[in-house]
Amino acid sequence: MVKVLVADDDLDSHELLSDILQINFQDVQVDRALNSSSFVAKVMESQTQYDLILFSVDIDEEPQKIVQQIQSQFPDILNRTVLMVGADQSSLNSELLQKLPRVSKPFSLDHFAEIIRKICVE
Repeated sequence: MVKVLVADDDLDSHELLSDILQINFQDVQVDRALNSSSFVAKVMESQTQYDLILFSVDIDEEPQKIVQQIQSQFPDILNRTVLMVGADQSSLNSELLQKLPRVSKPFSLDHFAEIIRKICVE
């Protein structure tokens, strides 16, 4: 089973991502976080680690602070994190965020599938 955490404040994105994940990984469990505090809590409380984290930079005004907090406590988790960015956010300034793989909204299904499979296979 592939365990995924989707952190996005857009409920429509959650539904779309759940459908895409079901297509790519028939046996998948999707947890949801609708705000940054819920995201941090789910990562910290997770008894089993997530295989994939989809993190929308729109979930908070300063996504780099959230990612830094997670990295400081769970450094290996960024290896399984994909940023979801809007077209106007393709050049995020944080060096940390620049290093993470990303998919742009609206999603290209082929590119999205390629990125998530690559992360889950490594």
